[in-house]
Amino acid sequence: MNIICPACGKRNGLENKICSRCSCGLEELAAIIRLAAVYCHEAAACLRLADGPGALAKALNSWDLRHSAEAARLAFLASLLNHDFTAATHWYKNNNCGDSIFNP
Repeated sequence: MNIICPACGKRNGLENKICSRCSCGLEELAAIIRLAAVYCHEAAACLRLADGPGALAKALNSWDLRHSAEAARLAFLASLLNHDFTAATHWYKNNNCGDSIFNP
């Protein structure tokens, strides 16, 4: 997984503490990305247990930290599980990642 420097736009590895181009600190941003991934993992676990409300809460936590295709896809699936087709349509149509939520 990569992290894009907010100062110069350089792509860096998630393990980088500073940008290799401009020396901007990246630790806090990397921590946010890691936490968003943890929430996605927890949302997927909730889906496997058919816990729709829990899955949606975790997916939304991840989305709040990082607008990723994975978080949108998990929110879509959780909304379907919760029989909330309006929300599922929102997550399907209004995914702000530029990709289809089925093709990350």
